[in-house]
Amino acid sequence: MTDALIKGGVQGPSILLDKSYVDSRPYQTYIEAYRNVEQALERDRVGERRYWDPFEAGDRAEARFVVDACQVENGALKMRMWNTAPPMTPEEMGTYFCRIGTSHSSAAQYSSTNRDGQLGQGFRQGTLPWNTYGVVAISIDPLRTDEPAVMMWMHKTPLNGADGPLVYKIRALPAFRDSRGQEVSDVVAPVQTVDGLDFAAMVPDEVLEFGGMVFVMLGNGIDECTHEGAPQKNERGAGICKFLNNATLDGRMATVSFATSESLAGGGKRFEVDGRTIRFDRRRIKSYNQWAQDRVCDDGTPAVIEQGEVVNPETGIVYRWMAGPLNLKASRHDVWNGGGFIVAPYKTDVHQILPSATVADRGYAFGMLAKTASVVGLQVFLPVRTNDDQEGLYVEQSLDRSRLILASGQPIPWRDDIGRWFAENLPEPIQRLNAEVEAMTPRATYDLTRFKRRSNAYLSGISKSEVNVEDPQGDQPGDPQPRPKSSAEVPERRRNPRPRPEPKDQRRRTLNRDPNGSLLGRLRQRSDLPDIKWLAADDWDEQVGESRNYLAVYRRGAKAVMYFHADHRIIQHISDIISGELREETGLLPDVTYPRAYLIERLQQHITCDVLGRVSHVEKVFANDPDARESLLTPASLTAQIAGFDTVVELVKKEIQATRSLVRAS
Repeated sequence: MTDALIKGGVQGPSILLDKSYVDSRPYQTYIEAYRNVEQALERDRVGERRYWDPFEAGDRAEARFVVDACQVENGALKMRMWNTAPPMTPEEMGTYFCRIGTSHSSAAQYSSTNRDGQLGQGFRQGTLPWNTYGVVAISIDPLRTDEPAVMMWMHKTPLNGADGPLVYKIRALPAFRDSRGQEVSDVVAPVQTVDGLDFAAMVPDEVLEFGGMVFVMLGNGIDECTHEGAPQKNERGAGICKFLNNATLDGRMATVSFATSESLAGGGKRFEVDGRTIRFDRRRIKSYNQWAQDRVCDDGTPAVIEQGEVVNPETGIVYRWMAGPLNLKASRHDVWNGGGFIVAPYKTDVHQILPSATVADRGYAFGMLAKTASVVGLQVFLPVRTNDDQEGLYVEQSLDRSRLILASGQPIPWRDDIGRWFAENLPEPIQRLNAEVEAMTPRATYDLTRFKRRSNAYLSGISKSEVNVEDPQGDQPGDPQPRPKSSAEVPERRRNPRPRPEPKDQRRRTLNRDPNGSLLGRLRQRSDLPDIKWLAADDWDEQVGESRNYLAVYRRGAKAVMYFHADHRIIQHISDIISGELREETGLLPDVTYPRAYLIERLQQHITCDVLGRVSHVEKVFANDPDARESLLTPASLTAQIAGFDTVVELVKKEIQATRSLVRAS
């Protein structure tokens, strides 16, 4: 009898599945199941296999994938995954489900025979470990004349009697014979009632009509409810919906139905379980290609979406972007909380770029201010690695398909190379959005001339770059670098009314290095220190997009910038300490014997110098350790450093005491 999950194997395959399940991320099995639908369609593009989609009246799609629940005879709710893609044959089920390391999709994008494969274990590793009583697979094919409905039962059971090691097996079911009188399989049988469970009743009407596959998660016992997912992974039905939204490039075929409450309020299907009424809601997966759908502006009008595509000719990386107006209002069901996104699609999957970063931080790495990033969707397509000889930015998926990796094992340079190129070649509509954000609210300005002079001196050699500066007597040809769009492009109602200073006559333009350039320049050493911006609270929200609990945020991109929150309570706290100690020690009073504004200005100067020095040294010392560098330069880390204020307090007190331009009490 072919009852072992792998022919010729015993414990090894079962241990492999259990270990793979522990290592896998929550909800991974649902994307594996969704891929199976895509693979089935790839194998068999039968035009007649189409269904009516009740979520989009009049629209038809090639298949449907649904995660929902069905109620068995004893009242327990069992998770059910089903689809209307071309079903597996009984022979294919007997081959595929009895082996690890084989795949039913050898010609598909994901298989056991190419670099992207899960070695034939993806769906089973995500379901069998938390369904030891069984996972039942049902194949329905109305066109199959011998037996249109067959089933297979996978479970975990002792290998040799009650005392043997637990292994995954195919449960023996009564075999059947086809129209020719030949036995099809000893582990595949007609759909029937087993252990009091009527599996024929668990098949949705759409599958009966159009054909497809049904998978029922029986849990660890017949009485266990499994409708919410794997309890070991803390899965919930709503989480399945969110995961599929985030993991699929185009999820138009998928629907998730999940328990939302034990109340009669609202619509959705209801089940009675142990005297409780559990209501289910259903959500259609939107995914990233549907980002612009169902989104409206604050006035209720549909968002006018601009979109386009730019390609880096050197790396082959494709940047596909779409943008809405700044007053874009998100659908409440957007899994990215109504903001924008920056992701890296890989075939039909989607991976998060800089997953630990905030939306605002990711946006700045690609040249966008926080408010701009909230209304822009960006898909970054990296070249796919197909063999061992490819080097550079060729990527493939990790074995569990949870992330993208380089052959070198080095981190993907999302900020330094990939994000920087897009920031330096920012599409004109996104440039306009940035300019509009900068002009939306007035902000205080600070004279940091003295600080820059001092910091450039003491940080000499830490952050320097070579640039070509226009000089008629120079020897480096080039052309002027294009300047970013100014706020003059912004509509009049958004324009900042403050006059801008006239450019200085002696200002020299920066040139690129082009042997055929029309101008001459000279190579100069220029500081690469970040731009410094002290922002009031409102400007902080629009441009930085981080919590107001942070005092400092450092953004690395095409041009580094250091943001400081001028209205932060730490600033007020330190200024109060300085004022109190000056009054106690010297009798000096703010706005009487010295300007309070001068105290704040000196405080900002010292904080800026101190933090910038830390950042510059971290960038230098940890240049080859990006993980450590990122952790040391988080907003939380920088804010905590500033909170250690003893040195700053003493410096500011001495400067105020030594100042000759104090305001005298009248």
